[in-house]
Amino acid sequence: MNLFSLLKTKLSPAPLLSPSECAARVLSGEALLVDVREPGEWASGVAESARLLPLSDLTGTRSQWGPFLAESGGREIVLYCAVGGRAGVAARILASEGFRAHNTGGLRDWIASGWPVVKDLGSPPNPPFSPSQTPAFQPKGRTMKANIGSIDRVIRIVAGLCILGAGYYFKSWWGLVGLLPIVTAAFRFCPAYVPFGLSTCPRQDK
Repeated sequence: MNLFSLLKTKLSPAPLLSPSECAARVLSGEALLVDVREPGEWASGVAESARLLPLSDLTGTRSQWGPFLAESGGREIVLYCAVGGRAGVAARILASEGFRAHNTGGLRDWIASGWPVVKDLGSPPNPPFSPSQTPAFQPKGRTMKANIGSIDRVIRIVAGLCILGAGYYFKSWWGLVGLLPIVTAAFRFCPAYVPFGLSTCPRQDK
C-alpha cells in the first residue's frame, strides 16, 4: 500500500460501535474480537477471547494478520486498542479491503461494559478460535465515548491555527500546512504514527 492510498484509507470514516453492541456476536462466534495494541501493552491485560494482532503487523508484513484473515471466513472483525485511535486505523484498512470491521474503542470500554480481562498470558496468545471459549458476558448497555486525549488534540489544533495565521500574515501558501494538524485532530488520528503502530493520542483522560 503506497503512501497516498494509506492516507486516503485513513481519512475514510470507520464504523464506531460500543462493546455492548458487539458482545452477542462475539459470544456466538459471528464476530472475532481483536486487540491491535503492541505486544508490550498486552501484559497489562487483554479482553478475554481476543486475538492479539498488532497494528504494526497489519501495516507491515502481515505475518500474523495474513493467516488470521485467511481463516476468518468472512466473519465480522471487532477491533480495540488502548483508547480507539489504532483500532479506527485498522478498521479503515480492513474495510477498504472488503472485510467487515468495526472500531470498538479501547480496552477500558470493554472493561466498563463488564467483559472479562485476562492478565495471565503464559499460554499461546492466539489459539484457534472456538465460540465455546468466549466468556459469560452480560452487556450493561453502556454507550461508549471516543476519547483521544484532549491535551494532544488541543495542541494540534492550536499549532495548526498558528501556522495558518503565520501564513496569512506573510501572505504565503505554506500556511495551508496548518490544516494538517487540525484535520488529524478532527479525525482523531495522525497518519504519521501508523508505520510505528502507535496510537495518535496515548493519553487517557481521567
